[in-house]
Amino acid sequence: MDLYVIQIMLEMYSLQIMMYLQMHQQLLRQAKMVEQAEKYQKERDKIMADNEKFFELLRESDLRSPTFTTSALSTVGALILGEAAVSAGIVSPIMII
Repeated sequence: MDLYVIQIMLEMYSLQIMMYLQMHQQLLRQAKMVEQAEKYQKERDKIMADNEKFFELLRESDLRSPTFTTSALSTVGALILGEAAVSAGIVSPIMII
């Protein structure tokens, strides 16, 4: 083979290797992002499950409490749920206002 052809082939192979390395780095970054997203989703699901228990408690207290205290309980419950929603990242604080 001609020296020029070998040089061109080496350049092509080095470019391919560089492309594969860049793709590998991108895949590693994406895998890390997916892992972080899954972790965030698990935390969010746990918070939502805890909130579901709280919703049930509010429903029961609304059914069993006198009418004059229901409005106060509803206000306090709304404040707590709003804080939980902001902490979980579901809504922004301005949406609660």
